[in-house]
Amino acid sequence: MIDDSKFIYISFVSDTLGHVLTRCLSFSKDVYWVGSDGISRPDVVHQGKKHSPAHFENYLPRPHYNIKEYDGVELDLKDDSTHAKFLEIFEQSYTQKEWYNDFVDSGKYLILPCHADPDIIEKLFPNSQIVRIQFDESNYDMMFNSAKRFTFNLINEVDDEEKFKKIYYNDKIKMLTSRNNLCKINVQMSNLYPELNEQEYKRICNELGITENYKQASQFVLERFK
Repeated sequence: MIDDSKFIYISFVSDTLGHVLTRCLSFSKDVYWVGSDGISRPDVVHQGKKHSPAHFENYLPRPHYNIKEYDGVELDLKDDSTHAKFLEIFEQSYTQKEWYNDFVDSGKYLILPCHADPDIIEKLFPNSQIVRIQFDESNYDMMFNSAKRFTFNLINEVDDEEKFKKIYYNDKIKMLTSRNNLCKINVQMSNLYPELNEQEYKRICNELGITENYKQASQFVLERFK
């Protein structure tokens, strides 16, 4: 059985800075950091092309827009009957990682950015904690600017910025808004950018039961959005 009591999921739709929040919380001394591609600490920026500098790979198969292919089998995680198979695949991957024993022995939390909706995460990992990033109309331009810089799959399809803007505002915003739901711990996107809101950051850390490190987290946000 997986001990999911040390999992903290960041549930967010794309372009709402979920990886930024993941890093901000990972500066806590109570969080175990797992990175790849030379990202050895939360403040190390990824230098690869077409890759968000706020992204890191946590090596775990995880739900993405609720439907994902695992081991050649597509699982619709909105269907509860798929959860047993997902958890079987997850546990096999999770326990085989080179950092698994060190993480378990550390007693720290593992923060996992995830595009799945909170209700699905809650069913899969009932003892985990979930933070949901919220947004409203005032954040749409901020989301567009994030997408323009980092949502490269869409940018590749549209080489004209005005066409890209039209597609984003007319189509993608509607799709994202339809999944703008709540969970127990929520944070407004505007509290993460362009400066990290100290009160909100410390509130989230307190609700999660982790030690805050606003000094390093806020510095990362300033550097990230230069």
